[in-house]
Amino acid sequence: MAVTKETIQQVRKMPHILGRIRNEVLFLEPEKTEPAVEGILNEENYTLSKRQKNVLETGLPLFIHDREGLEDVLSDGRKYQEIRTRVGIKHKLRKYSRVGKDFHPTSITFVLDPENFKTAWNESNDYASESDAIGFTNRTYSIPYNGYEIRYSFRDGSASNSSASDHENQHVLNRYVHPHLLNTDFFDTDLSKASESFWNVKDRRSFNRTLKYLSFHQLYNYLDELTATSLKRNSVLSQFIGDKKCYYGKIHSDRILALRRGLPNRGLERLFWEKMIHDENKILQHKIKFIDREYDWLRYDRRLTDEVTNILQSLTPNRAYLIKLFTTKTISELDIYRWAREYFNDWQPKDSIEKRLDLTNFLNNSFLNTTEGTEVEDVESFSKVFAGRVLTHKNDILSSQSVGNESFDFSFKPFDVSQIEDVVSVVKDASVNMFNLIRDDYIPFIDQQNLSGEENQDVKFNFFRENLKPDFVFYLFVEGYETVMNQVTDDLVRSMNNPEDKARFKDIVGYEQEMLARRALEIDDATEDMLSVFKKSEVIDFDQLFAPGYRKKDETYQNMLQAIINKPTDIGKLAPHITREQAVKFASFILRLLIWSQEKSLVSDNDQNELKKYIKLMRQKRILPTIFESLSDSLSIN
Repeated sequence: MAVTKETIQQVRKMPHILGRIRNEVLFLEPEKTEPAVEGILNEENYTLSKRQKNVLETGLPLFIHDREGLEDVLSDGRKYQEIRTRVGIKHKLRKYSRVGKDFHPTSITFVLDPENFKTAWNESNDYASESDAIGFTNRTYSIPYNGYEIRYSFRDGSASNSSASDHENQHVLNRYVHPHLLNTDFFDTDLSKASESFWNVKDRRSFNRTLKYLSFHQLYNYLDELTATSLKRNSVLSQFIGDKKCYYGKIHSDRILALRRGLPNRGLERLFWEKMIHDENKILQHKIKFIDREYDWLRYDRRLTDEVTNILQSLTPNRAYLIKLFTTKTISELDIYRWAREYFNDWQPKDSIEKRLDLTNFLNNSFLNTTEGTEVEDVESFSKVFAGRVLTHKNDILSSQSVGNESFDFSFKPFDVSQIEDVVSVVKDASVNMFNLIRDDYIPFIDQQNLSGEENQDVKFNFFRENLKPDFVFYLFVEGYETVMNQVTDDLVRSMNNPEDKARFKDIVGYEQEMLARRALEIDDATEDMLSVFKKSEVIDFDQLFAPGYRKKDETYQNMLQAIINKPTDIGKLAPHITREQAVKFASFILRLLIWSQEKSLVSDNDQNELKKYIKLMRQKRILPTIFESLSDSLSIN
């Protein structure tokens, strides 16, 4: 669009023209509408753009036609009853309009009792549970009758008033101003098939075009919702974007998911397609936030609701940045160019730090999308099986008590700690598989991005550190084991009448916890060394890292000790705010140092006592993870 002072004036005047057409033309007889529009344009000395002229030429006749159809139906009670009955059958309602009805120029709002409203909402909407609606309509809510389309909506008579039906009717009116909203439909299966066909011929352009069209439709939905709500909106933005997005946002997310289903699970090429999805999502969210920010300025400007409605109706997804014409008093042609550049391009990272973060976030999200249901779930599944073995063993002890005997039979072989290596083996295999995926797909993808050498290495390391975490995976197993133990330990101890049995059982549980904790600390060491080896671009020896008894070099432990001695951590001050993950990491750090220092005799008693103080304080503050309690007892920390 060539930007001139005349263009600016024309766009600024468009909402006023829309308002006059709405108030002076829409309700005239059909033969009078065209002369009336011409009269308004002449009076205002206004020339319609090609798009504006097309909107009036397509939307206005359709509006008039639908208005005539509704008038015809309402002129005859029998016809209205027939429409009402057909709507009720379509939505499986019972005596559905007993509460009432609201009439509008081209639509009817049926005012339902709560039960029937919920029935209609749930029956017609896969996303009914995602929103607390008090009224709703969509483009399919019309009944064909004698060559007309009788449009309608619903509202909950117990939770709304006529303003809710006005809101739904505004959605209907918007479809005449934006005919695009009348003829758009997406089916997940069609999107998946389209995506698969694009992939088979490696047609990235068509795939990207489909993404942009979905975004275009979502932006229209956003403008539609803003227009219908005007100054009375409630959380419109949250319906579209954010961590708690609902309804429209989830509908759009499901459509993107349907596109993903047409792509293969993994592979280097898949990442380039995922990057298109990532970028388009950022563009969409940026544009919605841009519009929302300027819409807030319209509200603060205390404009009349009708004026805001007319401004929003004059916008389209590709020209929505022109909303700033109504929130900025003094402007120039250059300002328009700057707004357009901000609207279309400001989603892009601005500097090296933003570029690294954006790429790393994309890689992390993509890794989750392409590894879902594979290695991590395999580890979790095995952990449940192993925890089941432990549970069975404890139940065997419980059921082994002979009738009439007061002591439990502990002749069963206690928990076999060597079985822990079964879990470690699964964790190792999962880590190797994930490493191979990163090496074969993600590293080559990162190398093909426009990054400096430093940026390249930084992104690779951060991505590797975030996604290859055998220590975290093993702790998932440990937590699963603890959950099982908490379920049975108290019951077992209460069932034992002999104090010696109770003591012996507690010893068994404590021994198991200590062995698990020691193995977890070894894997913590292995994980940190694995990251160090990766950063140096050296070969990772997974067999060595996951071997029982693995430990960092003495020199590394010396450096760890000096770091905590020279810069103490105020754990008492941090205790109220520390997360479980942070507590596990800190306790692991201190306990590894204590084990090393006691075995090597390289640390002074004073330094060892300082380390023990951390664990004692964590116990006092009740932030020491329970898996480390037995180990800390064995290290004489009490």
